Amino acid sequence: LNLYVGSGAGGGYDLFGRLVARHIGRSIPGQPAVVPHNMPGAGSIAAANFVYNSAPRDGTVLEIGTPSIALVEALRQSLKDGKATPGTVKSVTDLVAQGFPLIGGRLDYVGGHPVAALVYGRARHVINLFVWPTTTNETVDAPATTVRGYHVQHWVRDGMTYWAVSDVAKPDLQTFASLVQNAGQPAEAVH
Repeated sequence: LNLYVGSGAGGGYDLFGRLVARHIGRSIPGQPAVVPHNMPGAGSIAAANFVYNSAPRDGTVLEIGTPSIALVEALRQSLKDGKATPGTVKSVTDLVAQGFPLIGGRLDYVGGHPVAALVYGRARHVINLFVWPTTTNETVDAPATTVRGYHVQHWVRDGMTYWAVSDVAKPDLQTFASLVQNAGQPAEAVH
């Protein structure tokens, strides 16, 4: 059997994939050897696409991806199926190539309104990004502040409010905010 791990060698998902590969064969009839293969790219989407589109469909292929893949694909499917409604999240972008991988997220409701709660990583730090529709079309670029050891960056663009919060170094949070604003925003409104 082949086990495709949707991340690079040496990380937590790689270790988990190798651990699964080492032991899962004992629980499968015939006790086959399971060979792990790393297939990093696009937050595990490259591996998932390979397994779905190209891998043999004979039960000899398994895949382990990051938790963010379910969020990304669910949001894309909602848009594709026309289930997204005005003010809901339309897309999520993984910034792994820029050093800020998407770890996960969820759609929450605050005051009865949808709020995308996305989690990105930077080294061993977590960046929480909260995104929700705003009622104005103004553009806001608030300066980064620090509250109880956490850096906070806030901005408003194209009818969406963004708040990024992390204990990562302030320059890293500012770089993250700039990437979100300028290189494919992780969440945007459906108009």
